[in-house]
Amino acid sequence: MASDFRALIKSDPSIGAGNFLFRYIDAADDRSRPLLEMDRPYRIGRQEFGPRVTIGEFADCATALAAWYQSRGVGIKDPVAVYLENAAGYYLHYVALTRIGAIPALINGGMDAATTADYLTRVRAVALMTDSRSAGIMDDLAGAKGITVFDDSSVHYEGLDVRQVRIHRHHDDDPVLIGHTSGTTGAPKAVQFNHAGFFHGVRRQLDHNFGAKIFSAVPHSHAAAFTFFMSCVARNTPLFIQTSFAPQDVLASVERQRPSLVFAFPKIFVDMCRHELGDYDLSSVDIWMATGDSSHEPHIRKILAQASRGRDGNTPDYRAPVFIDNLGSSEMAFGILRNIHTLGSDKYDRCIGKPFQWVDLEIFDHDGEPAAVGTVGRLGVRAPSVTVGYWNDSVATEKSRWNGYWLTGDLVYRDAAGFYYHVDRTADKILTHDRTLYSVQVEELVMKRFSEVFDCTAVGDYSSDGGISIALAIEPVHADIELAPLADAIARFFTAAGLPSLGRIMMMEQDWNVGVTGKKLKRVIREHINSPEPSMQLT
Repeated sequence: MASDFRALIKSDPSIGAGNFLFRYIDAADDRSRPLLEMDRPYRIGRQEFGPRVTIGEFADCATALAAWYQSRGVGIKDPVAVYLENAAGYYLHYVALTRIGAIPALINGGMDAATTADYLTRVRAVALMTDSRSAGIMDDLAGAKGITVFDDSSVHYEGLDVRQVRIHRHHDDDPVLIGHTSGTTGAPKAVQFNHAGFFHGVRRQLDHNFGAKIFSAVPHSHAAAFTFFMSCVARNTPLFIQTSFAPQDVLASVERQRPSLVFAFPKIFVDMCRHELGDYDLSSVDIWMATGDSSHEPHIRKILAQASRGRDGNTPDYRAPVFIDNLGSSEMAFGILRNIHTLGSDKYDRCIGKPFQWVDLEIFDHDGEPAAVGTVGRLGVRAPSVTVGYWNDSVATEKSRWNGYWLTGDLVYRDAAGFYYHVDRTADKILTHDRTLYSVQVEELVMKRFSEVFDCTAVGDYSSDGGISIALAIEPVHADIELAPLADAIARFFTAAGLPSLGRIMMMEQDWNVGVTGKKLKRVIREHINSPEPSMQLT
């Protein structure tokens, strides 16, 4: 049945992100197949949803929820914000809202109330669906702005006739999702995805085998989560969604669920590396897949080295796994580039591989001209899967377009063999008196050179007298490491490598100044690290 539906997707361009699930049910006529598993169920009204759900049960619940939204006056093209604690609810509300042509605006449940309220105002949502955890807060902040607030505990289906649901027929350009950026450079921006474009990467990757079960630990309000959800429906592959992102919970779930593919943002894999991986049986995993920012070499190597062994940590497993490192962003409905690592990989040093087949890339210099091979520039992407723009913000949209390409905010270069390398975000580069320094490259160098450093963040240290040096916040591999001798060794290394001097260094704790999607908030770190109290100033 799954192969038949994949063939239908390839031949029928009307199948897209707004109707994929019900088109599968119509085509496959298989309501009993497993669709979702979750580490904890989602309660909506009087109904418990999960922890295991068939595609028929999901479709029935989504249809009933669509009827409820319709009875509350939600209609075609109405943006409806969804702000929840539980992961499973995002999938259910997305399908219900798109069923009637409304536009789900999914908000990460970790976003603070003030930022959320500001975001809702800019999106101009007509309604907000939330839960008991945040309903009171959001009623004060959002209700005053004319947004109807729904509490998911009040959703009841009694008296609703699901046969009266107005099923929307999606056009290619119909919006189906408003996502948001991580807010690492300022207020989160609202990203629009449409019916055809949001599904394009799924359509193009249909023949790739992901194995028997997929494990997803990305934020489930994010577009990347729905890319995998759609892919699993198309492939008839069960999807397990992890709600708790604590690394010990993720590892325990992987051991218990035995998935063939684990999909997460890089931070999840970094957090896993803080634990003794040999304590868990990870042998079922053939593919570890990251998306978002590029991952650091030491973390990739640790996961591959341990995951390729049996539970005793000594016996090599007959299936050596791979780590697929995808570069993506909130504005891309699918990854841009990927680098496939094995135990014997040598393409590191911030190598992000080559683009997907349907992705056209260009690197622009500071004048907006194509950059030469080996020259760092701004990454531009042209593909059907790229966002059509920022919702209600034409100025920000146009500033992100350049010669037909969407500027991702990344600084990269390309080598003669066509491999791309990620060196920094445009907002995080360090401007010295005689050159530009790239913070991510500095971090990679420190982590590769000093085994005492588990993670680090580099920013520019701009003194009041005009001096420019590098400031480092480091997380040591264990708490007993002394800062002074490590700082001295790093300072000598910088001098020998021809880098600017190390001006300040400080210890940072796990998750220090991390945003809702796991990215380091370097704009905040720049402010903190220049405070003399928590840091060591080197002379």
